[in-house]
Amino acid sequence: MSTTKRKYSSLENALRLLTIFSMDRSELPLVKIAGELEIALSTAHRLVHTLASEGFINKDPYTKLYSPGVSILSLSHLLSSKMIILQEIIPIMKKLTKITGETSHICILDGTEVVYLHKEECPHPIRLLSHSGRRNPSYCTSSGQAILAYQTEEDINQVIKHGLYPYTNKTITNPDVFMSVLKSIKKSGYVISNQELHNGVISIGAPIFNANHEVIASINIAGPIERMTNMRLNQLVDYVKEASDHISKIVKKQNSLFSTATERKKATNRTLYKQQQFLANDIDSKSTLSSVKNAMKILRLFTSNRVTLGVTEISKQIGISKSSAHRLISTLLDYRFLQKAPNHQYTLGLGLLTLGGIVTEQKGIYKETLPKLEALVSRLGESAHLAVIEDKSIVYLHKIECDHPVRLFSDIGKRNPIYCTGSGLALLAFQSEENIRKMIENVELQSYTNKTTTNRLELQWWLDQIKIDGYVIAEETFYEGVVSIAAPIRDYTNEVIASVCVVGPMSRVTNDKYPLFVGEVTRTAERISSILGHYEHDD
Repeated sequence: MSTTKRKYSSLENALRLLTIFSMDRSELPLVKIAGELEIALSTAHRLVHTLASEGFINKDPYTKLYSPGVSILSLSHLLSSKMIILQEIIPIMKKLTKITGETSHICILDGTEVVYLHKEECPHPIRLLSHSGRRNPSYCTSSGQAILAYQTEEDINQVIKHGLYPYTNKTITNPDVFMSVLKSIKKSGYVISNQELHNGVISIGAPIFNANHEVIASINIAGPIERMTNMRLNQLVDYVKEASDHISKIVKKQNSLFSTATERKKATNRTLYKQQQFLANDIDSKSTLSSVKNAMKILRLFTSNRVTLGVTEISKQIGISKSSAHRLISTLLDYRFLQKAPNHQYTLGLGLLTLGGIVTEQKGIYKETLPKLEALVSRLGESAHLAVIEDKSIVYLHKIECDHPVRLFSDIGKRNPIYCTGSGLALLAFQSEENIRKMIENVELQSYTNKTTTNRLELQWWLDQIKIDGYVIAEETFYEGVVSIAAPIRDYTNEVIASVCVVGPMSRVTNDKYPLFVGEVTRTAERISSILGHYEHDD
């Protein structure tokens, strides 16, 4: 008997495309993408082109490989930053990591998997590779078992029905044994997972309760068996349980900030195989790609000031009918890019957190830069940014804010013009003549202040000077009363790939401080460049 091949809508294919990326496969060629999705190469090309236009896919111009784009990083950071409770939990995690010497994670259950909302890495050179947004099976991890032990029998059976795959020879694959283990965990209030997911790794997990005594998350530590010895386990268990008790008290005070696994299940339990949404894979029409573009625009509507939206507002903002908006939202819910919020509203979903972790780790510069940016802000007392070029704009990959109540507010993933910001000018000046010409000629040089350079010849002269100086001081070129001082970051090929920038009000960053700021910013850029393998080339 022949089986009917599942047909996906264009939007479903776009979301499936985004979800095939992983930490081990952060970059993929177009042929591989088409093969994974079982679609024509031409269809795959149209999808990546549409996703790229909204910043959700990035194409490396040299390798021609595709990877998740910085729009995902922006939305992922927005999602995690709005989990207000994390801000109170993180200090507890830091303390746990410090006292145990092992990496800690805070996790929630999403379907049959656990998702890491945050991690605090230990200082050991040998440690477990993980990242915020990472997904792991719930049945063979301490974080997952610590939550599953308190779920309904129906939910546990769903996990068992999904399959107990043996990742190691210590993975529990017998359903009866698994149920017995969960009962034991519920009785003791903690779990020790001995090499069930990774050989040579032991993890200890404990549940986090809300005010209704429902388990809504878990905290765990994980490390190699060489350090997680039998002599230490009892003490480590006490530390983990103490941390989980502390977090549970915080959660009980702010009960609305975490939903239970059951609530999330109800919010996303729609059938993916909706007959009315069946569309041919290779329909070549404007409407096919417009659905993808509109869905990505929906995601980008969410900001730090607008974390929930309803169907009516979404339809007005995008310029589509409410029925069209509802269909797009439904599909985004199915793939966990959106989730339901109270009062018939929607907010960003955990699928973005997973992809955000991939983008963060893939951009190695992000990880290497953080300590240097923190040190720079500590020395100068002003906010610092790390920026890269994306299309004809700059995008902030990271920021470290200063302590001053009066400061420039910005968001990770925020886009700004390249020609009138310190970060952008420090990047633009070191591009090839051809790239500079393209960026200047094809962009309207809008005047943001009376000091914005809008004359192309004057801009080119300034870029030449920046290239000679090795840094830029941009006074009120984008915001009135604000000065930014930036310098380029180079990689091992001597290419300028990013910029570091310090920004502050001119009332604090006065002319007499410029030499200090320039010196600190350029030295920070040089240190980061050195970490990335750059050395001074002999001309």
